[in-house]
Amino acid sequence: MAGNVPFDRLAYTSIELLLNSLPDRNDIPEITDHDAELDSVPNPGEEQMDTPLKELEEVVDIAEDASSDLFARALTRLLQCMVCSYPLRDGINLPCGHSVCRQCISTEGNGTVAVAGEKPSIGNAEGLMCCPVRTCRKLTASASMKVDRSLMAVVDCMLRLIKETSEVSIPQLVAGHTERLAQYSANHPWSYDAEGDRAAHLKKYVLLKQLLHTKTVETALIPTFPHLCSMFAFAAQGRFPYDNDLIFERPTPDSGQTSQINLEMPNLVRNQLERELDCPICYKLLLYPTTTSCGHTFCRSCLLRALDFSILCPNCRQELKMHGTLQGHEPNRVVTGLTQLLFPDRSEQRRQEDLAELHDGDEPDEIPLFVCTIAYPQVPIYLHIFEPRYRIMIRRSWEGNRQFGMVFFAKCLQEQHGEDASTQDLGNPGQLMPGKYYMEYGTILQIVEKGDLQSGRINLQLVGVSRFRTVSVRRHEDGYLMARIERLQDVSDELEASIEAAEVGSKGELNLSDRTGSGSGRLDTKFVQCYGQQYFRTLNSLTNAELMKKIHTWIPLYNSWLRPSTRRKIRIAYGDPPLDDPKVLPYWTMHMMPTNQDELYRMLKADTVRERLKLTCRLIDEIGIHEWCSPFIPIRVVTLRRILAIVCLFLALSIARTI
Repeated sequence: MAGNVPFDRLAYTSIELLLNSLPDRNDIPEITDHDAELDSVPNPGEEQMDTPLKELEEVVDIAEDASSDLFARALTRLLQCMVCSYPLRDGINLPCGHSVCRQCISTEGNGTVAVAGEKPSIGNAEGLMCCPVRTCRKLTASASMKVDRSLMAVVDCMLRLIKETSEVSIPQLVAGHTERLAQYSANHPWSYDAEGDRAAHLKKYVLLKQLLHTKTVETALIPTFPHLCSMFAFAAQGRFPYDNDLIFERPTPDSGQTSQINLEMPNLVRNQLERELDCPICYKLLLYPTTTSCGHTFCRSCLLRALDFSILCPNCRQELKMHGTLQGHEPNRVVTGLTQLLFPDRSEQRRQEDLAELHDGDEPDEIPLFVCTIAYPQVPIYLHIFEPRYRIMIRRSWEGNRQFGMVFFAKCLQEQHGEDASTQDLGNPGQLMPGKYYMEYGTILQIVEKGDLQSGRINLQLVGVSRFRTVSVRRHEDGYLMARIERLQDVSDELEASIEAAEVGSKGELNLSDRTGSGSGRLDTKFVQCYGQQYFRTLNSLTNAELMKKIHTWIPLYNSWLRPSTRRKIRIAYGDPPLDDPKVLPYWTMHMMPTNQDELYRMLKADTVRERLKLTCRLIDEIGIHEWCSPFIPIRVVTLRRILAIVCLFLALSIARTI
């Protein structure tokens, strides 16, 4: 018999909930007519009595049969189209995760895709399509959609299985089911359209009564045809709506063979479909299955890794233009449901393996290392990632805590080591010494926003979190570096205040704030000739407030040198300068300042606020003596000189051609 009684879950755990809600059989009235049935339904909050022990065996038998029915209905529903209720024919997987028949969507003349059988007004903006599933209706980009090959292989396998296990022709079986369904519908029409305040718990109560009392279906089961085949064949004729359920009568004692076939059917289905639900890349059970535009299905992680190295499909080598939209592409709901229904243990094991692989070999104090440039805490930074190894690293960081470390490339150490650091070979496994390929100090970055491009490249918006010192580093199997780090903190406020008081009190003779040697780098020759050692004594004698005031004076002057469009872009990207925060202001100023990487690295090493303020002020004075950005020579004069030089060059070339 059939009724509009949808199940909340498509797994065997429904049986446990079903048994827990069973009332005592003595409390279930007999069915006489529709009104009596509604009056006899107990209230949802009424206390239920425990099932007598003597009926436990009968309840177990009923639950065993119900589990077979639940499995059969769950599998049949997964393979039904949510629009037409037929088994999927030329099934297409949409970016929202739903799978529908190709015939259930129609393409209009302007290239948009609308629901078949509905007005074109449901259509969408040009280049978009609407999911035909009424509970979804998500808009996605329309593209050349190919048949889901994995899903169609599962449907074909089910058809072959039905043909091999059935002894009755499908037309005869469907005719018998149609007759019984029509008879039941005529006798109990209220089971289809029960509405009102009590409809929700009424449907559940009626379902429980049908499991305990099997008096409404008079025609016996066809002994040689399993429930799964019956449901699937019934759906193939379009007589089994997607939201309806089909409940079979309890087998009679002489129909044990049929009951045994129904119980063995899940194992038979698993053996037939196991191969179709394996990933073609890793040859494991599909995890978060994602269907490509060419119709092939892979694990999401396997597909992402493959697209990092090539935009071609790993199976058919067709070009895939979906890397930029893959993050918003939902997993294939049908294939996901099949893996969880048929292989629940393996599916959970695959999830655990994926989590373990994500953090394989990672120690608590290890982070991925990106060798690029210098960043500062609390200061935004923007990166464009294009190398495959770093694309993998960024994706894993995004799926984890969204943090990684960035250090500067050690090209500035070429003179110190007597060799070009860019030629260092990192292909050998083992520990890599800091300072050979990268600088020892770096910054932990937090990913704020991630943008995937169609080519597979990634745009990142990040912000610095804290400084760190690299202790050791190793190469990950995917090519990027993993570093064991030591997080660095600034000195305490008490020590900071004592250092300031000592330097100011000594009239600049002491330089206690330079604890890491960050200010002992070589200076510009013009700077030394112009200021000398007296400058450093004067700088050390200034208080932190006076150093902050010096920076406040320079920032408006620096903005006056910039074009209005450049100032607007800086304000949008980095915000206004943190004038009231002495811990962040030096970082922000140095990030905007046109200086070399050596000075930027010295700023990163400094662990006192006072040393960072002095370093910023020293660089402000050093930059001021250069002609190209001197405050005494307006920027328009420099631009005019460049224009005159270009004009003279063109005149010389013209004269040379005439001669």
